[in-house]
Amino acid sequence: MYLGRAVIAGYPDEVFLGYVLASRSFPYRRAEIRDDLIKITPEKAYENPYISYNCIKIVGDKAVVSNGSHTDMIADKLELGYPGRDALVLSLLTADYERDEYNTPRIAAAFDGEELYMGIIMKDKLSVENILEGESRLISTYEKTSPEEIKINGISAEEIAKEIYELKYEKIICSASAYRKKDGFELAIHKEK
Repeated sequence: MYLGRAVIAGYPDEVFLGYVLASRSFPYRRAEIRDDLIKITPEKAYENPYISYNCIKIVGDKAVVSNGSHTDMIADKLELGYPGRDALVLSLLTADYERDEYNTPRIAAAFDGEELYMGIIMKDKLSVENILEGESRLISTYEKTSPEEIKINGISAEEIAKEIYELKYEKIICSASAYRKKDGFELAIHKEK
């Protein structure tokens, strides 16, 4: 099954946010850790405004994951003190779905320091849901466009990045994760060598 991009978030132990990059059209990309964020960058030139973006960003004790430029919009609102739900709704409405040939949805999850939310905006739908402690959920740009329960066992950013990379879905290029520790979030990426 091909999911496209996927956002996974929850509480296997502490809060985590994860990202899976899968692509049929633009496979030559990678994830890079840069200070308090993880960026998706192309390995060769493409003429497409949607393929290079921050997929995970940490702002203090808050974090966001998404499949596009709306990562920064959500992070800015979290930094200003918006609750996670409001940051997601406002940013998803502002960015709207991608105006590409597939009308690709924008997906995201945000942790506001207390609560964790996951959302999606499509051509005909906007949805934001709370993820409760003890739960983990996945949402993707194709096939799984409503949050659904997923079992995550990892208890570090590195373990979770590897675990979500190994999900049985087609065309996975790389994965990224943020995992909250006592002294803040740790970041990790995974890609087969």
